[in-house]
Amino acid sequence: MSRADFFGTHARERAARAVKAVEAQTSAEIVISVRPTSGNYRATDYHVGFVALGVVVAYLLVAPQVFSLGQIALEGVGAFVVGALLSANVAPLRRRLVRRATLQKNVEIAGRAAFYELGISRTSGRNGLLVFVSAFERRCVVVPDIGIDLEALGGGYHEACEAMDQAIATLDLEAFAAAVERLGPILEKTMPRAEDDVNELPDEVQ
Repeated sequence: MSRADFFGTHARERAARAVKAVEAQTSAEIVISVRPTSGNYRATDYHVGFVALGVVVAYLLVAPQVFSLGQIALEGVGAFVVGALLSANVAPLRRRLVRRATLQKNVEIAGRAAFYELGISRTSGRNGLLVFVSAFERRCVVVPDIGIDLEALGGGYHEACEAMDQAIATLDLEAFAAAVERLGPILEKTMPRAEDDVNELPDEVQ
């Protein structure tokens, strides 16, 4: 599946079904949010442009043919533009050039911001849980509210979160949805669904 497909109707419907499956078992409120990117990586594009500029200028200076300063400057600027555009428009290249720690940090920051922007902290039981997906970085972070006792959930919770992250790394929609659904019985142990539970947050992908 491509990155574009992950934003399509089928992907959104499958994710919504996964949320409903989880919430049929637990009082916890699950929200999935999918964003194109979590950071501004323009500095990486500029670095690629400067490297391209340096390579081209160095070649022109040592080439057998003599070039004027104007020609060298023009070719250097052209190389910078091409390099920067290549980095900005070829996601695998750009992603490989950014440090993994930076990618992870940006997704975590964006996930925490989305948690409050989407009002997940406003549930009556403080039992909201955000599954935040960032497509460019190919990462997924899970942000729980304070009403969810992670220690009581045990290792299964963390394994499910890791499975979600791994599925996003390969853009495997079915594996991602299955990992989300794994949260149902895990959350049910400490937060079982009651007959009078009210769905306070949307099931659709945000």
